Amino acid sequence: MTDPLPTDGLMLSSQLTAPLYASAGMRVMMTDRARLQRMLDFEAALARAEAAVGAIPATAVNEIAEACKAERYNIALLAETAILTGNIATAVVTALTNEVARRNPQAAGFVHWGATSQDVIDTALSLELRAAIDALLLDLDVAIKGFNALAGRHRRTLSVARTLMQQALPMPFGLKLAGYAAALARSRERLARLRREALALQFGGAAGTLAALGERGFGVAERMAAILDLQLPDAPWHAHRDRLAEVAGAFAILTGTCGKIAGDIALMMQTEVSEAFEPAPGGRGGSSTMPHKRNPMGAVAALSAASIAPNLAATLFAAQVQQHERGLGGWQTEWMTYPVLALVTSGALQAVAEIAEGLEIDVDRMRANLDLSGGQIMAEAVSFALADKLGRIEAHRLVQELTDQAAKEKRSLKEVTLAHMRVKQHLTSAEVEKLFIPLTYQGSAQVFIDRLVMSSSTRSPRRVEPRAELRAELRTETKSENWQDIRMVEPRLPNAPQLPPLAELAKPLVERKPQPEAAPPPPPDLHQAVGASEPSPAEPAAAEPVADATAMPADRVEPELSAHADQHAAKAAPEPAPAAEDDAPGAFMDVLSRADAEAQAAEEKRKPS
Repeated sequence: MTDPLPTDGLMLSSQLTAPLYASAGMRVMMTDRARLQRMLDFEAALARAEAAVGAIPATAVNEIAEACKAERYNIALLAETAILTGNIATAVVTALTNEVARRNPQAAGFVHWGATSQDVIDTALSLELRAAIDALLLDLDVAIKGFNALAGRHRRTLSVARTLMQQALPMPFGLKLAGYAAALARSRERLARLRREALALQFGGAAGTLAALGERGFGVAERMAAILDLQLPDAPWHAHRDRLAEVAGAFAILTGTCGKIAGDIALMMQTEVSEAFEPAPGGRGGSSTMPHKRNPMGAVAALSAASIAPNLAATLFAAQVQQHERGLGGWQTEWMTYPVLALVTSGALQAVAEIAEGLEIDVDRMRANLDLSGGQIMAEAVSFALADKLGRIEAHRLVQELTDQAAKEKRSLKEVTLAHMRVKQHLTSAEVEKLFIPLTYQGSAQVFIDRLVMSSSTRSPRRVEPRAELRAELRTETKSENWQDIRMVEPRLPNAPQLPPLAELAKPLVERKPQPEAAPPPPPDLHQAVGASEPSPAEPAAAEPVADATAMPADRVEPELSAHADQHAAKAAPEPAPAAEDDAPGAFMDVLSRADAEAQAAEEKRKPS
């Protein structure tokens, strides 16, 4: 039996409109048949786990597992049955029991043993969201890699930076593109973390106690979590929806990022701007009546999703309010909302991934747009050059007068500035000419491009602070003005200066002798790390690609960084400190040891004699 529609039963079920809002892969994952199979996967895992601990006969497992195949069931009939019971799980369990009974009536008595309907639906939702995150991670990798490659090719391409929709300053277009990649990479890291931490097994029985299984309940839960490859929670979470709400928030954030990117592209595609264009294979974006049109259809999909997703997420946030051990109303609200949120998120990301892979950039038009204002875009450069001579406020006032005069007389700002007597008193003609070269007014833009590309290609390690009580103790005992600089630090990214290891930080405290301040190691060559070199400002703009910074999946980066952190900790372990000559407090590591000893002593006191 096959589904009549790609998204049968969902709010986005129309074969005509669903492809406009959701990726093909996500539509397949969100079909009713896929959801039914996940519920049946729960039942099969339940039978296997219960047989393993002796809760049900082992002879029943194969019969139940064989019946847990979605193609055996009529979805329309299940839907009709669900109307009577109020949720689909009861209908599925009844149908499954009947299917097993046809083969083995004895085994049918052990279907769904000790579980409740919410266990089935919630675990199926965790499996569903995991599949959705996996699909999103694939498209995120494509989009991040595409924008990083574009950033490398256009790191010297001059463009207009716009604030409040007006021309502001010149900027390298690669900076905008690298910013897109970095924002998407933050969503990738967020989703990868939630995939590991937030998607948990739901198995609690009628009221979250697993009372029907006696003392075997937790053992069954452990085995089910392993079989389904889900997190094993500390306890059933029927009425606690915070982890799922966090996933909803991550989907909405990703969709908002896609909307921001799509909005920028749509504005750059305006006829009056014409700086960048979506790919248009096969005439995509054409008009039914105007042959010349090239509409931003990918941007339309992403912007539509960015309007829908926050409202869906808000619905799921509100649905967290659930009564006692199992609630009513809030839980049922999730059934249709999560699938639709996953669908629209996939549509927005797919559109942005296609843009990243095929964005067309008009470099000449970007340069022409820089000249539209007659040099007014360089007013800040002139103002800060004069500020060294006149002070910031007076310089700002003078340049504002110059810009007003240039606009009124329809002359270029450079021409007016060169002719102004007061400017001549402080700046030579050559200095003024240089101020109107956009390439010389980039600040740290090239450094930012390198950092953004690096951060979007790796996972940023976290800095671990000492526990609060130890920080207070350190402040008192070390009597050092820079006690707050003592930290346990994980390895930093190669684009940031390396901090000294923990052993070196603690050593002055151990020996209690003044130590000469060591010069920090030089920062690594950022451009060499990314694969591009920095020319002098006087060099002409040239497209110098960043090395292909292929984004590493978070699940690969995580263990590598963990191993690196372990090695770092082993190397940083200090040698045993010599005995102190006076009664002064010991070293930083002594504080840690003493705290552990005190905690152990307190635990011993709490034990009954």
